[in-house]
Amino acid sequence: MATREATIAAHHGTEVALRHNRRDPEVVMAEDHIDLDRPHEVWYEKPLEQVYEEQFGDAIREYDAGQRRASRRIGGVQAYMEQIMQERAEVDEYNKRVKKENKAHENDPNWKKKRTKAAPALVYEEIAGVYQQSGPPLTEAEKRDMLKEYAEGWQERNPKMALVGIYYHADEEGKDPHLHIDYVPVGEGYQRGPKRQNSLERACNAMGYKSEGIKSSAQIKWQSDERDALQRICEAHGIDVLHPQAGKNSQHKSTAQYKLEQKLKEAEERCAKWQQRASELEEQLKGPMPLLVYKGAKERKKQYEAEAEAAEARAREAEARREAAEKQAEEARQRAVEAEEQRKASEDARKREEAERKRLRDDMAAMGRMIQGKVNEALKVKAYFEQVQKAPVTPTLKAMGDYMQGVKLKDGRTLFDKVKSECGVLQQRVAKRNTDSLDDIIAEATRKASEQRQQGRSHDYEIGG
Repeated sequence: MATREATIAAHHGTEVALRHNRRDPEVVMAEDHIDLDRPHEVWYEKPLEQVYEEQFGDAIREYDAGQRRASRRIGGVQAYMEQIMQERAEVDEYNKRVKKENKAHENDPNWKKKRTKAAPALVYEEIAGVYQQSGPPLTEAEKRDMLKEYAEGWQERNPKMALVGIYYHADEEGKDPHLHIDYVPVGEGYQRGPKRQNSLERACNAMGYKSEGIKSSAQIKWQSDERDALQRICEAHGIDVLHPQAGKNSQHKSTAQYKLEQKLKEAEERCAKWQQRASELEEQLKGPMPLLVYKGAKERKKQYEAEAEAAEARAREAEARREAAEKQAEEARQRAVEAEEQRKASEDARKREEAERKRLRDDMAAMGRMIQGKVNEALKVKAYFEQVQKAPVTPTLKAMGDYMQGVKLKDGRTLFDKVKSECGVLQQRVAKRNTDSLDDIIAEATRKASEQRQQGRSHDYEIGG
């Protein structure tokens, strides 16, 4: 009996269509290559939200409970999933832009090639299959049995990969039976963020795979072991697995390569059909009438091409006008920003000037009140002396006055004249003291006002209570 030979695939990726995998009717009805009457089975399935809750829920709640600032909290499992999807979308967009720039500058020796970034995917997928190359044909049941055995040991081999679903497909036209295995990697031991997070690298490390360079990363080693596991199952069923390094003519095919070959085969078939149709049309165009129609179509084609070129020119002109308008709008916005900054600066200067004016008014008002107080005090002294002078003369005072007028002093004056003279001098001294105080206050106020004028802060002041 001839030996049966096959290639195997255990391809991992991040493009996952869960509804397609479970054969959701709303999705697969639009996919012509799927025949739902053929075998398709769900061998394992758990809602993605439940997987995230079981694997990361406690770690996220513990992390959020330790954060004082609300902005640093994740906000639950659903928010964590949305965070992963947003980060992945941003990184994918960035990588597309980087690849485009590197491609545009691939012939530039001075261009420093930019590197792409990596980000976790919400869910990962492995597509596994056995593709026969020679020998007696394998039945669909034999292929199913081998894939079933591979799937049953998958979770035990990969304890840090949380299973989401295992789907068996034998219902796609032109394709061998294969598996879709969807999973979420679980990384542990984080110092920043939750202790458990979605991380393919850490999940592989925890299962004993360590990176040793780009071509020998932890992920590559893990995927190689998964292919070896599928190869051992095939060999146990009497199938020789072909690999390029084995020196065979037939090489191991990845899922992507297999799909590409199938698309190429379909394209060749369509090309043959169109060539046949073109030959039929050439036979029909050999008569005189089709030739005239052809010439007319050719003229119309030229006309359409000219119109298309004119439309493109108008589009370029419109694009130039749009760019000019955007530039003008940006300049206007910049001018508005500068005007607003100037307005704020002027407003701040006006407020400072008003505050200074108020302070000076308050100082002058206080000075005026002080001067008025001194004036009032002087007026009270004056009134006192006037009251003393106008006081009624009592008999006792009259007798004392007579006595004092009768006493003669050596200088010829009476004692009364001497006392009256001394009282007049005392009164003059008191009046002079109050007058000098007022003069000092006024001189100080005059000096301060002069200093303010010299500093360029000349203002009109009102002195008063």
